[in-house]
Amino acid sequence: MLIQLKQPYTGGTVVVMNVPTAEGLEQAVSIETFELITQYVHFLDDNQILGDVEVTFAEIQTKFSSSLERDSAASGGSSYS
Repeated sequence: MLIQLKQPYTGGTVVVMNVPTAEGLEQAVSIETFELITQYVHFLDDNQILGDVEVTFAEIQTKFSSSLERDSAASGGSSYS
């Protein structure tokens, strides 16, 4: 199932469309998905982007998933249980 998330940030609101939900849940996202969205929000804040932003989750994934994988590998991986 895909959902839409709205996340406020310093300069406005980001709307992330087509966000996959965690397996077996209708309204919850995985930690990895949440981390990617959070990384995008930090990017908007750091670059002082103002206004409301709409983006698909696939676009965020394309831009940030490789850097998240590098960070995880550098820290020895992470386990969420």
